Amino acid sequence: MNELELKIKPEGGLQELIVRHGDALPLREPKVISLSGVITSPADYYEKKKKNIEPLDCNVVANYTSRRITLTLSEQSYYAGTITGSLEIHPDLKKLEVNGTKYYTEKELYKTLNFQGRYFQNKEVYTDLIEKLKKFKASVQQEFVNQDSLKGAAAISKLTNITTDIPLNFILAMPVFSGFDPKTFEVSINVTAQDGEVKFYMESIALNDIISTETESIFEKQIARLKDFVIIKQW
Repeated sequence: MNELELKIKPEGGLQELIVRHGDALPLREPKVISLSGVITSPADYYEKKKKNIEPLDCNVVANYTSRRITLTLSEQSYYAGTITGSLEIHPDLKKLEVNGTKYYTEKELYKTLNFQGRYFQNKEVYTDLIEKLKKFKASVQQEFVNQDSLKGAAAISKLTNITTDIPLNFILAMPVFSGFDPKTFEVSINVTAQDGEVKFYMESIALNDIISTETESIFEKQIARLKDFVIIKQW
């Protein structure tokens, strides 16, 4: 350690001088803020921190396709921070794969719907659907001799006849987005023959419309809360 010579001239009745030595605190890079949460998070953050934020140095990007809103703080700084809010499909709705690419066997469909009974608007329809899905495989085996007979237009016609007594249309009342109120929409179960097997898939035009209109409505409410910033909309 290098020696340091100090010359001290006592003044004003100074009787004692205490000298402390040691290492200085290390220099550290500023901590970059990167937070994510629900769709209201960017506006919530701004409203709480408004006194410390200069809107002209920030921006907001609202992406309607990914359903995300991102508030960027100090946009020209190397250490710019981001607050991202996401609008997420409710986990239970996501499991159903309505309007998705999922094809179910009757056993898979039974297991999937068996745990969603609380969302059926009509419990009798739910019970009837579950019971008939249990018996569906036996009906198919009686009608079709082997996998080869489960091919072509004739097979689809037979499957249509087999499913006439199954309630393939029902109404669900459940949250579409996490954290938001339930919505009511009709779902249709479609049946087809694929690779020598009977497969089911679910569709809902009403659900597709709800997702589109609700996304726009929710986004506009959040954008109104962030009106002090430059808003970049993306689709």
